[in-house]
Amino acid sequence: MDKIKKGANTVMFFSDNQHAIEIFSDLVKKRNPRNEFIILEKVGDILGHLCNPLLPNPDIIIIDIQLENLMVLNLINQIKSSVHRYIPMILIKRDNDEKNILQFYSSYVNCFIMKPDESGKIVDILKSIDEFWLGVVNLPKFQVI
Repeated sequence: MDKIKKGANTVMFFSDNQHAIEIFSDLVKKRNPRNEFIILEKVGDILGHLCNPLLPNPDIIIIDIQLENLMVLNLINQIKSSVHRYIPMILIKRDNDEKNILQFYSSYVNCFIMKPDESGKIVDILKSIDEFWLGVVNLPKFQVI
């Protein structure tokens, strides 16, 4: 980790909602056309991408997923126990059980966002993520060696 930079430039986004992918991709590109948006088709592709030294490392990982909590926790634990543990991770999930949310934070998720019931509200959430995590937050420039 050599330098601090403002906002994420390379965003890894996994969602089971194609509409959310399109909206967020547009937001990321609109903020900065040079931003890279990594879209993955299967949740299993996240680890494969991170382990491939020929592929770019994301500055942030955003997962919008409705899998079983145990599967999601397993994925998070694998990422957070690897050299990629410093990459901020945002989880968007429909789960209002405080015990489950505490488990996600205990597994070092940096931000848990409750997925709204209304599909139109997801746009507001994605805009907030874009503004804060991609525009305001200072992140280390991360290189895996």
